[in-house]
Amino acid sequence: MDELYQVNVELGNPEPKRAVKYLEFVIASVRARGGRVIKIWHGNADTESRGRLKEPIRAALRRFKRSGRIDFFICGEDYTEEDEATRYLIDRHPVARSNDRDWGKRLDAYVMVCL
Repeated sequence: MDELYQVNVELGNPEPKRAVKYLEFVIASVRARGGRVIKIWHGNADTESRGRLKEPIRAALRRFKRSGRIDFFICGEDYTEEDEATRYLIDRHPVARSNDRDWGKRLDAYVMVCL
């Protein structure tokens, strides 16, 4: 059965470069364990990092997608039933919905990553 991995790259209020390095480590670790879905908390203007990790993390994920290191990612504000990519994700990995207490809340503080 799939597991929904969750990680908060914002903990400890790291510099953006350090948060991106940690993100790389998390993706490699989850992949090595056979994981397919990761919820990555990067924060927003109302959290510890004051949103300074949001764009660097999302930019890194765009690079990872282009290079084939991840399949795709969905920003929290788009993570709803109406979104085609979200429906694709939850059809293949129902745990991404059933084990996510933030499902459909349109929070901009995280991304869902599919490996």
